[in-house]
Amino acid sequence: MIYSPILNSKIQYVFNTLIDSVFDLEIVWTTDLSYFKNQEGLKINYSQNKMDGVQNIVAGSYFEAFDINNIPNFEKDLDVIDGQIQNDFIAAAFFLLSRAEEYSNASPDQHGRFKSKSSELFKKGLHHWPLIDIWADRLIKLLEKTFNTSIKVLKEYTFKSTIDVDHLYAYKYKPLTIKAGALLRDSIQFKLNRIKDRYKKEDPYDRLDEMLTWHKQRDLIPQFFILCSKRGPFDKSFPPESSIYQQKIKAISEGSELGIHPSYASYHNTEKIKEETDTLGKITDKTIQASRQHFLRLTFPESYRCLIDAGIKEDYSMGFAEDIGFRAGISRSFYWYDLDRDAVTSLRVYPFQIMDVTLKKYLRLKPEEALTESLNLLKRIQEVKGEATIIWHNSSFYESEGWEGYEAVYKSILDYRIGHFECTEELLFA
Repeated sequence: MIYSPILNSKIQYVFNTLIDSVFDLEIVWTTDLSYFKNQEGLKINYSQNKMDGVQNIVAGSYFEAFDINNIPNFEKDLDVIDGQIQNDFIAAAFFLLSRAEEYSNASPDQHGRFKSKSSELFKKGLHHWPLIDIWADRLIKLLEKTFNTSIKVLKEYTFKSTIDVDHLYAYKYKPLTIKAGALLRDSIQFKLNRIKDRYKKEDPYDRLDEMLTWHKQRDLIPQFFILCSKRGPFDKSFPPESSIYQQKIKAISEGSELGIHPSYASYHNTEKIKEETDTLGKITDKTIQASRQHFLRLTFPESYRCLIDAGIKEDYSMGFAEDIGFRAGISRSFYWYDLDRDAVTSLRVYPFQIMDVTLKKYLRLKPEEALTESLNLLKRIQEVKGEATIIWHNSSFYESEGWEGYEAVYKSILDYRIGHFECTEELLFA
């Protein structure tokens, strides 16, 4: 039972996210203090007044007069004095989950994206920690201690490998006009290896079948996010009507999960998302309900409203482009809360923590460094029995584009599941 003198959808949303489907508990709410005091069982008091025999969490004024620009205080560790949690981590969790700080994105990057350096997590040096998972875990341990009981955890650590398919091929099957222009560019830039690679039998981006095999060998089911749009400045996949495209997409859709990778300009366009989703569904004969925005273009609340209106149920875009870590402060999936409408929505958000392009192009890490940073993050997620999700691309193994050593990084990350990976980075790259 949870008592709060102020009870609204925001407070209920946070507690439900912290507890529901993660721990074997059912929440009963009350604003009646007398009734609360007379009840038996596990009890949480979320108010400014301390009570005996319950788990106390000091409530600040964040929810009393909610202001989207108000930033609550938060730290990694909860300050507990005589069993009472002094930090209003409920307010902090809502701030992070709702993405309130992104509604006024004053300094987006060149693609209109929220930058990691703009986040409060980054400013506090906490964006590499699954804060909300840590807080939930700490709350449960305090409940167990306060009430001398044991609470069952319903979820175990999970690992999900997702693959963005922006390009099927680097050179193969491309129209002559595109081949000629690319060849001229490579010649001007003296990219001799790329020129040689154009005449090899194997295309350097044609790795999807191998990736499927790697997952099958490890009893993993990958999830592919497919770009399914007409060619544009940032959308350079094969046209969906191409027989080559359709055959390849049908082949990889067998034995994998599938999602749409909405095109660059679709992030504010419901009809475009729906059109591309329907096209992919017809090609694969599958119902497409999962999505990840191309280039991770995501703004609030427009992008998520467009996804919902297009019939999307799951979004996998919640992560930073230029850094690894936890954009919403959590590893586990959660339902999006629409601040303007003050309501929980039907869209479930699946955060990711690691992306290949982030490791190499933004952070400029060597393969050994990329693996070390990735494993450190995965260990932190394991410790809270969270949900680890990575993004990779079939184009991220091409050595002529600087990806030497990253195939080993990827396979090692796939292997890093409890009991599966004991090899050190030094041995791996020896």
